[in-house]
Amino acid sequence: MRTIFKAELADALGIRDLDRFPAATFNTGGGPVVVHFVDLELEIVLEKANRFACQVGFAHIPRHILGRDIVFSKYMLAFDERAQIIYYRESLG
Repeated sequence: MRTIFKAELADALGIRDLDRFPAATFNTGGGPVVVHFVDLELEIVLEKANRFACQVGFAHIPRHILGRDIVFSKYMLAFDERAQIIYYRESLG
């Protein structure tokens, strides 16, 4: 699964005209969604900042999707919804 952010975030980051980036169409429960892929540098801050180059998608979707390709390949995460806690550590691999 790819990491896909809402298209509005691309605009907030100064990424204009998503149509100039490579695109793919994904089928979802709500119908097909066109995703434009952009190479950028992402920073995840947990206990310390971790910055790395990656490719993320931008699409007109209702919420961001964190995919195995970036976030879950670098971090092991667990969610305790009742306690509102996220447990994490850097991946061992």
